[in-house]
Amino acid sequence: MVERRTFLLAGIAGGGGLATLAYQGWRPDLGGFWLGSRPLYFLSEGEGAQLLSVMEPLGSVDAMGEAWLASLEDTPDLLELMAAFLARLPSTEPQLSSAIAAGVRRDFAERALCDVAGWRLSLTECQLAGMRRLAVQAGLLEPGDLAAPSDTAYTVGEIAPVENWGPRQTLLGKPFNPQLDGHSGMWFKATGVPAHARVMIDGRIASTSISETAVTSGLRGSEQDRILSSPGRYEIALVDPIRKIKQPIGLFEVRDPTSGKAGQARSGTSLCEVKKWGPRKTRAGVAANEQPDGSMGFWLHTDCLPRGVQLFFGDDPLVYRRKGSGLTAPVPLALLGAPGRVPLSLYHAESGEKLVFGHLVIE
Repeated sequence: MVERRTFLLAGIAGGGGLATLAYQGWRPDLGGFWLGSRPLYFLSEGEGAQLLSVMEPLGSVDAMGEAWLASLEDTPDLLELMAAFLARLPSTEPQLSSAIAAGVRRDFAERALCDVAGWRLSLTECQLAGMRRLAVQAGLLEPGDLAAPSDTAYTVGEIAPVENWGPRQTLLGKPFNPQLDGHSGMWFKATGVPAHARVMIDGRIASTSISETAVTSGLRGSEQDRILSSPGRYEIALVDPIRKIKQPIGLFEVRDPTSGKAGQARSGTSLCEVKKWGPRKTRAGVAANEQPDGSMGFWLHTDCLPRGVQLFFGDDPLVYRRKGSGLTAPVPLALLGAPGRVPLSLYHAESGEKLVFGHLVIE
C-alpha cells in the first residue's frame, strides 16, 4: 500500500478561483469541500487516485452500487466511504488490487456479506461499488450501465480448474434444475476459485456463490426468460472482475424439440420401456453404488436405445456409456446434495420423444 495518502480536494471558491487543499495522512472525519449542496473532489495522487483507477473500468457494477447505497440508512460521503474502505483492507498486500482481492476473500471467510438485488457480495465489493457510484455522481468517473452488469474488456486466461459443470442444456421454454425461488440453478465442480469471481452467462454476470469445492449460479428473472425463449448456444464463463480475466467454460444449449421434426420420423427411433434401472434410492450427499471418482454409478436396461438418445437426471444431461442392452452413467455427487424425488428420463432429439421412466429418491 502507498505510505503517503494524499487526497486533493478542489472547489470553486468565491470569485471563481480554484482553492486546493492537500491532506497528509487520512482523516476519517473529512467531509469534502462543498459548493452549495454538492461536494466537489479532485483526487490526483496517492490511494485516492489509485482507487479511481481501479473503479474506472467497473461501470458494470453501477447498478449494484446504487442499490447498496439505497439500502443504507444514511448515504456516506465519498471521502468518508473511501476512508472506511481503505481502513478495512489488509495491510500486508503490496498492491491496492491485491489488497482488494484479499479483502474480498477475508470477508467471505468471516461472513462479512451484503445482499444486493439478489447478489450475495462481500462488504469490500459493496463498498467498492458504492464508491464508484458516488464518484460518478461527483463527476469524477463516467457512468456505466445501470440496467445490469455486462461483459466488458476481459483478457482470456485461467482463474481456476473447473472439473465438471451442469446442466448443459434444456428444452425451449423449460426452466432447468429449478430452485425454491424460481431461478434455474447451475453448478460447477471447481477448487481454488477466488471468492470475488463470478459466473458469466451469455456475456452478462450472474449471481454467484462460491465454496471451497463448488460454485453455484444460474438464470434469474428477465435473463432466464430471455435465454429460455430463444433456441441456441450461450457461452458460460468464469470471470475475475478485479483482475479482468475471463475463463471460458463451455456452451449451454437451449433446444427446440420441434425443430426439423416434421416429416422426419423414422422407424426404429421410438423409445422402448426401461425394464430395470438403479440405484433407486440414496441419501443427500451420499453416492449409492459409489464409483472411484466419488460419483454414483447409474445403470438401466432397455430393449432399444436409439442413436443420439440422451439421458437426463432431472434437467441435467448425463454422459453415459452403452453397455449390452442398456447403459451406465456416473451421476456427479453435486447433483445429490438436496433431498427430493428427481425424475429420470430419456430424450431423443431427432424424433422429439421423451420418456420419463422413474424417479430417484434422495432421502
